[in-house]
Amino acid sequence: MIEEEGQVVALRGELAEVVCHRRSACGGCAVNGACGTSLLERWLGQRSLHLLAANTIGARPGESVVIGVPAATLPQAAAILYLLPLLTLFLGGWAGSWWATTDLDGPTLIGGIAGLGLGLWLSARFNTRHAQDRRYRAIILRRASAEPVRVPLTLAGGNRAGDGR
Repeated sequence: MIEEEGQVVALRGELAEVVCHRRSACGGCAVNGACGTSLLERWLGQRSLHLLAANTIGARPGESVVIGVPAATLPQAAAILYLLPLLTLFLGGWAGSWWATTDLDGPTLIGGIAGLGLGLWLSARFNTRHAQDRRYRAIILRRASAEPVRVPLTLAGGNRAGDGR
């Protein structure tokens, strides 16, 4: 299960609308904000993700929760949403160049754009058809604690860490 923290903003029957703030990967690598990802984030701004999750714990609007997405379904969904448009782009470009009787790039370009459009449409259709499928649905796992619980570490002799005894 892939977990993410979010906040419940509305209830819709057995489902809760949860807003998750996307975390940047910046700061987690050696480049530290000097890459294309950070440039796009600065240009487009941080956006939040709204999704419907099964409200298994009875969370109320305003509560911070931890949601989980089944990890087993993620590769399949990612392949359909990302690889399908890419594949149809290439197939459309190939079909346009095969169909063209001249050496012009126009038919290849038009075929590629048409293929990309078809792939994006098929991905959106998959997303709409599987939005109610429980296999792809996020689940509210638990309430997020406001403060992490800190337990003092003890050494083998029963002393607290850093005691010096």
